[in-house]
Formats: sequence, structure tokens, C-alpha cells
Amino acid sequence: METEVSQHLAGAYGDRAWTVAPLSAPKQQRFLVRVKLLSTLYPFIDGEVRYAVHHEYAQIAVDVIARRTRLSFLNVQAALEALPRVIDIMSEELKWSKDRKGREPKDAVCFLVSMGLPEKRVGVTRKEVGRYREPMGS
Repeated sequence: METEVSQHLAGAYGDRAWTVAPLSAPKQQRFLVRVKLLSTLYPFIDGEVRYAVHHEYAQIAVDVIARRTRLSFLNVQAALEALPRVIDIMSEELKWSKDRKGREPKDAVCFLVSMGLPEKRVGVTRKEVGRYREPMGS
């Protein structure tokens, strides 16, 4: 995997990085197989969301974007853009209902406003959050 990602995993998880990395969905490339990033700006990978759910008892998206990856502290816009992917992964892992999955963006966006996201985005729906998402080439 990319050096920046492996350094992040080793620094954040120590020897548990060997547990986190395989939880990432395989990327459709010959090299750098396990590096589906949550944001192209930071080395956080989708496997960290799965790890947070199964090993650290994360139950809401804010647990991941604020307390596990700390993405909301680093870049509130990047956290907003990563939110749909985080919610999709958590919904799959936690077997959320359609209603629960629909509520999660509003709660997370309210939190992101407290971190500096513009107030005009408070009422944003999950579908609207997806429009703010950056292209996920990684």
C-alpha cells in the first residue's frame, strides 16, 4: 500500500494495523490493492470504519469522523465529503434500517457545524451530502 497510508496505520494502530488493513475493500488495480481512501486528502481508509465498528464499538458516523479518524478536526469539508462513504460502510456493517441510514447524515452534519461547517448546511440530507463529495479516484 502507499507509504503515507501504511505510516498512518502503523502510527495510529501499531501492531493492530495488520488487522485494520485487510478490512479495506480491494481496489481494482494491480498494485496498491488495499487503499480505498475516505478522502483523497488524508490517509484514512475504509477499513478503519469497519475496524471502528467491530473492535471499537463505533455506533454513529460522528464516532468515526471525529473520535476514530479525527477527520472532522483536520478538515470539516473533507469530513463532510467522506460522510456518505462512512455512512454506507457503517450501515452495511451494523445492518441499519433505511430510516436509520437516512437520519445519520443530519446528525453528523449538525456535529460538523459545531466544527466549523457553514450553518447553511445544517438541513442537508444524505442525498445532498453526496453532492458535496469529492471525486473518489483513490
